[in-house]
Amino acid sequence: MIAAHVLLVDDQWGASPELLRVAFARAPSALIAADGALADCEPRDSTVVVHTFTGQSIRDRVVINDVNATLGRVRLLASQVPLSLVLLDMRFDSGALNAQSRPKGLRGDDRFGAEIFRAILAAHEDLPIVFLSTYGQADLGGEAVAYLSKADITDHALGVCLLRHGRITLQQRRALLRLQSEVVVAPNTTAAYQAAFEIAPLTLPVMITGETGTGKEVLARYIHRSSTRGEGPFVAVNVNAVPRELFEAMFFGHMRGSFTGANEDRPGYFEQADGGTLFLDEVGDLPADLQVKLLRALETKTIKRLGARADISVDVRLVSATNRFDAKGEVQGLREDVKFRLCGLALHLDPLRDRRSDVLPLAHELLSQAALEYGKQGISLGPSALEVLEHASLPGNARELRHSIFSSVARAGNHSLISASMLGLGNEFGASTSGSEQSAFVRQESALLDSHVEANSATMPGHSAARFDEWLGMGRMAALPTGADGLLGLKVQLDELVDHLNRQLAALALRATRNAVTSEYAVTAAAQLLFNDPLLKGNVPSRKLAAMLGFTQDKKFADAELDTLVSEVLDAANENKSAPH
Repeated sequence: MIAAHVLLVDDQWGASPELLRVAFARAPSALIAADGALADCEPRDSTVVVHTFTGQSIRDRVVINDVNATLGRVRLLASQVPLSLVLLDMRFDSGALNAQSRPKGLRGDDRFGAEIFRAILAAHEDLPIVFLSTYGQADLGGEAVAYLSKADITDHALGVCLLRHGRITLQQRRALLRLQSEVVVAPNTTAAYQAAFEIAPLTLPVMITGETGTGKEVLARYIHRSSTRGEGPFVAVNVNAVPRELFEAMFFGHMRGSFTGANEDRPGYFEQADGGTLFLDEVGDLPADLQVKLLRALETKTIKRLGARADISVDVRLVSATNRFDAKGEVQGLREDVKFRLCGLALHLDPLRDRRSDVLPLAHELLSQAALEYGKQGISLGPSALEVLEHASLPGNARELRHSIFSSVARAGNHSLISASMLGLGNEFGASTSGSEQSAFVRQESALLDSHVEANSATMPGHSAARFDEWLGMGRMAALPTGADGLLGLKVQLDELVDHLNRQLAALALRATRNAVTSEYAVTAAAQLLFNDPLLKGNVPSRKLAAMLGFTQDKKFADAELDTLVSEVLDAANENKSAPH
């Protein structure tokens, strides 16, 4: 982990390690570096490294508020580490030391912090500075002043301070937000997650708006995990799935015998979520008369089971989500009184088409999850798949992308490249692809590929050099579309065809040159055959075949792995060949 570096300038905390430890006792993720020292070894669990300085110098037992010494420390530290922020006290006591080795204080000491502020700003205008305050923002003279309360030094408060004001990298932001599998890259996504992080410790109800599949439940779970309730239950309820006649029983619970079929006491969703978070998905679809039944629980934080006499107190944090909102982001479908109790803070998640920078990182994260779930190894996205993902409209958002990636990984072999056709997103570009020219071209290229595989499957076993003059001639004579609609995405599909072609060529060559007695693969012979070059020696043949198969050139192959790989590639080719076009 690359921690964010902070310089703390405070006369008392900088001079007393004991006071500093007490002040940062509730910030265990902060590593305190000794005065003037660098933290050469940053523990993995440290998100912040705090360097300290008093802002003063001592001469003949007289403490002097020293602007130049402070600037020197800032300059030195900034040359050694990427400095994210300066935390600056306001009052610095100076003067002769008394019997307790404390300065008596002089007139103007309460303004020295402002003097340092101006000096640092003049020398390092892009370095953020946040004041430390004992009494709060009013003590600093205005609401525009960035500050951190001395009484509130916690991991969360430091994180919020750095997220709002610090000069931090994307990796540092992820660490401060304590993200796990969540993909947060696009500016609007970052803003939503940062706001969620800031209010996570509170019991404030949150409303998340966004189209279907944008990741509203993922954000809700992040809020729960980031809160003080993270160890408690997270109960997710899609209100559309709750039958109207069972609404009260399922939300508030019931006693045995309270209705036909109630054979035992059963807690409702509110009780199940006690001490944790209750997530109400698609709450905007809840009929108005059922919304009224939620009001009492929302207002009093008590519920009554069906058939019970006594109320039950519940401690629940409510997070709701809906895809019903207007152009201004206002939630639709809720009564005003219900809306006020559910929308303590409104967060919005854009559709993937409006946060393109999230798409590829999200695809890679989903690929890792799918590979783990299905026990696959070495699977990656091929060039054609990456290009399609960069332009696909993804009307189903993250849910559609997840389905596409998981389906592709389930069908892919180990150590294979996922192509655009496997994703099934080829026709979902930002502009619609309607031209018949494109479909005709795809069918023509597929036919060319099939004829090539058939022809060379026959010539490979004889170990003769592969000759594709006829196939290449067909390719040169192919009637290519000329209109914009017909040309849209053709480069992607051509790359995909080349990917498939290279893999099949390499597999055919490996099978053709395999030793009939020992069944060992001859990688060098396969490469010499394909490139018609008997001088290929050393590690060059294996590097060339690895590249054709979609691996890095330093890939080392074992016979068992090659056997599986060759079979998978050629079996897939035969399946594609027999499938109707």
